[in-house]
Amino acid sequence: MSELRDEYLLNLEALELASQRVQLAYTGKRIEAAAIEAHFGLHAVYDLHEAYFKHQGIAGMAAQDDHLDSTQGGRSVGALALARGARTHHLVTVARTGGFGDLPYGMGPYGGGWIWKENVWNTHKFARRAAWYEQRVQWRYLHDPLDDAWAWFLDRIPPA
Repeated sequence: MSELRDEYLLNLEALELASQRVQLAYTGKRIEAAAIEAHFGLHAVYDLHEAYFKHQGIAGMAAQDDHLDSTQGGRSVGALALARGARTHHLVTVARTGGFGDLPYGMGPYGGGWIWKENVWNTHKFARRAAWYEQRVQWRYLHDPLDDAWAWFLDRIPPA
């Protein structure tokens, strides 16, 4: 159990650092670094997702989705796990620049910032997670859903 906890804690820190780096990249000269850092955050979410459900003994997507749906913040975790799978396996772009005139908000008075892109998920298997993506992730700044997921995983650290 100690090995699982150590791996969980390492990925929890990776997620926290990725979110912090996303926020720092918004103010830097290379704002595209925010999208790169969000990609690392997606991997950390996915690894934590796998470790958490293995530790809980919850197998099968329907059971996992029921569990995520029953907890505060769990929907963000499921949505980001979906985005990571789409990004990794199908090269779906999940981040885009957004700003003034393009979306309801921007990083400054005239826009500029990375947000989670709107996507159409054409699969019944992932319908719940796709709905959660639309509700909890889409059009938000990249770090916000990562922070939601980090808080959810922080509250569920496996015992020592």
